[in-house]
Amino acid sequence: MAAIGIVLAGCGPQGAAAHPTPSPTKAASAAPSPVTFPVWSEEPRRILAPTDFGLPDAGSVIADSDVVQLPDGRLRLYILAGTPDAVMRSAVSSDGVHWTPEAGIRCVRPVCFGQPAIVALPTGGWRFFMNDDVGIYSAVTHDGLTFAREPGLRLRFSAFHTNPGWHFTGCHIVKTKEGVWRMYFGDTFGNNYVPTPLTQIYSANSENLLDWTVDPGVRTQGVAHPFVWLRPDGSYQMFASALGQADLDAQTLYTATSPDGLTWSDLAATGLIGGDPVAFQLADGKLRLYYNDIRLMPTILSGFYSAQMVDAPWGVSVDRQTPKIGASIIHITVQVMGRASAITVQAVDRARGHTVPIAGLPYAGTAPFQVNFDMPNSSDQLIEVTDGTIARLFLPYGPSTADSPA
Repeated sequence: MAAIGIVLAGCGPQGAAAHPTPSPTKAASAAPSPVTFPVWSEEPRRILAPTDFGLPDAGSVIADSDVVQLPDGRLRLYILAGTPDAVMRSAVSSDGVHWTPEAGIRCVRPVCFGQPAIVALPTGGWRFFMNDDVGIYSAVTHDGLTFAREPGLRLRFSAFHTNPGWHFTGCHIVKTKEGVWRMYFGDTFGNNYVPTPLTQIYSANSENLLDWTVDPGVRTQGVAHPFVWLRPDGSYQMFASALGQADLDAQTLYTATSPDGLTWSDLAATGLIGGDPVAFQLADGKLRLYYNDIRLMPTILSGFYSAQMVDAPWGVSVDRQTPKIGASIIHITVQVMGRASAITVQAVDRARGHTVPIAGLPYAGTAPFQVNFDMPNSSDQLIEVTDGTIARLFLPYGPSTADSPA
């Protein structure tokens, strides 16, 4: 009977009867979109060190920078570098990652004092804004190499009220969507840490870059050295150095957003370790963030770093066991989330120059995975999680943190 059935089926009529309509079936579910984590990835190691400027690596400091674009499309970085007193030096780059220091010193006191902020002038050249103990003053340069200080002060610090013994820090300036200029700067407690009162970020506005009007109130608190840029969507974003106040991790960079440049959201951690942030907008509208970091023990060792925001297929959760007061070791759990292969968790020195031997590290695995280890309660070592392209760095101490998926 089975054979007859086959024959009958083969000899049946042609046409529609030979191709019956399929029975309705449940549509296949679409494959879930892969989870991504928008994170700041530090680009490889120190992009500039004191030795690049002919300075000794140990004991020298490089900090307080700003970046401009030259008429030929290259970038020029201005940065304070030296020992014991830093002076303004410069370096140029075609890609924003690889920098070539320029010979000589750009500017010294009293023309250039500290923390440069730079604005390109419509007639060519640039105006530099720097601070001393009295206020913020300016200098102009036509070739970017030689400078002339302008008379008077752009902003006097006595117009603001800070705490006794504190001082004001340098500024950065952004052109607003309304066409005026806004300057952001802050106060700080110097070398003596205090959890409260909180440091404050102030602002002022100008139509001509010479005469400035103070904006009432404060912009945000607990950070210093603000840098603000106008985003393509018309909102503003601030990056600033955390000082360990208001539950913010010291020695890390935080960010906030604003619709108008005056009222700001709560500060959020970037996950980047360092201070004195500046940024440059790339041709695709994204930012490259620059910052410096200083290792203080056993000797001063500083470096200049950069990072970009990326959509990573993996994220990181760091759970730090709260150490007892005076404890020298912290138990740490690193969990790598998402889906990715060849992820390495290791310890590196603060200068990102070499790995540090830690029991259980380096650990290499395929995400998701979890690894536990003990590290010294020290600011001289960092946890690095990397896939060889994306690099994330974390302090061994501080509150637990976790990346959020997009």
